[in-house]
Amino acid sequence: MKDSIDERIKRFVKKEQTQVEKASEEAQRAQDDKSRQAALLAQVQTKWADDTHVIKAILEDFAERMVTLSPQFHLVDRGAPPKGAAAVCRLTGRVGINQVAIDLRVDANGILQGEQMYGSSSAVKHTVNVVTADKAQYQYFILRILGID
Repeated sequence: MKDSIDERIKRFVKKEQTQVEKASEEAQRAQDDKSRQAALLAQVQTKWADDTHVIKAILEDFAERMVTLSPQFHLVDRGAPPKGAAAVCRLTGRVGINQVAIDLRVDANGILQGEQMYGSSSAVKHTVNVVTADKAQYQYFILRILGID
C-alpha cells in the first residue's frame, strides 16, 4: 500500500468537495438563467401589451391611406400562448378583394414573426424584435407581412 489511509481519505474528500462545488455552481447558473428568462419574458409581454396599441393605430392609419380599397383590419389576441411563446395574435381582414389572415407570434425572446397564410401552407414574411421595436419598425413589418413592397 503506497498511500496511507489518511491520504486516500483526504483525496476522496477533496474530490467529492470539488464535485459538490461544481454541482452547486451549475445549479446556481441554471437558476440564474431561469430568472433571466422569466425577467425577459415579463419584459416582452409588457412591451407587447403596449405595442399592440401602436400596431392597431398603424393599421388604422394604413386603412385611411388605402381608403379606396375599403380595407378592414382586425387584430385579435389568440389567448394563452403555447409553450415557448410570449403572445399569439391573428391579423385578419381584407384589402380590396384580397383576404388577410396573418398569424403573429412573439416568442419568449421577443422575436415577433408574421406568417401570411396561403391555404394549408404558410411562409414567414418578416420578423422584428419586440423589445427594441419602435413605430417605424412596426410599420415596415406590417407592410412586409401584408405584401406591400
